[in-house]
Amino acid sequence: MNRWALTGAALAVLLGAVLVAPTLAATACSATGTVEPLGNDRWTYYVTVTWDFNEAAVPERFNLSLEHLDDCFHYDPENPLQQDYIITRRGFSPADSGCVDTDGTPRNKIHWDSEVVFDDPDCWMPWRHLTWRNDGITVNCSPTYAGDATLRFVSSGVPVGPALYYDAIVIVASDGTCVVCDYFGPMPDCNAWSPLEDSSWGMLKALYR
Repeated sequence: MNRWALTGAALAVLLGAVLVAPTLAATACSATGTVEPLGNDRWTYYVTVTWDFNEAAVPERFNLSLEHLDDCFHYDPENPLQQDYIITRRGFSPADSGCVDTDGTPRNKIHWDSEVVFDDPDCWMPWRHLTWRNDGITVNCSPTYAGDATLRFVSSGVPVGPALYYDAIVIVASDGTCVVCDYFGPMPDCNAWSPLEDSSWGMLKALYR
């Protein structure tokens, strides 16, 4: 085989790797969601993220993009009266063997504590998102190489969807890798809910009683 044939074969292998890589990345994680009414015009959102890192790493944190709410007139997290629009909740996933929490209690699940943050420069999320981290009672425990996590949050935003949100989930792995996957499920809409308006209307009615 001459030099040009070898070069052509090498290019074919490289091209094949380029074509296969997105497929491999797509199978590394997936995410689906459901929603349940909570009462008092609030809903609980459940996001199930499934991953398989082939024994190379474990999840360090999960990010869920709220980019679609960045321009929402009714969502102002700096306004104390609007903090109920997104309420964080703990998530859960299987723990590796030997997990003992900070109180000395054996656990079979990781407890992922959550918060709303604006930026994650490590993994290309320069907008508001929910993040779940293992920095609470199971901080000394390790997640599994492969598994699924149930992540939760509560919102006063009326559910829309289910729909496909591209690149809405990012798993930050323990080796520094950022694994991006799509999310199919409901999301809180930017609806006309505003406790500031409700409070003002209540005050006006009280003045004229």
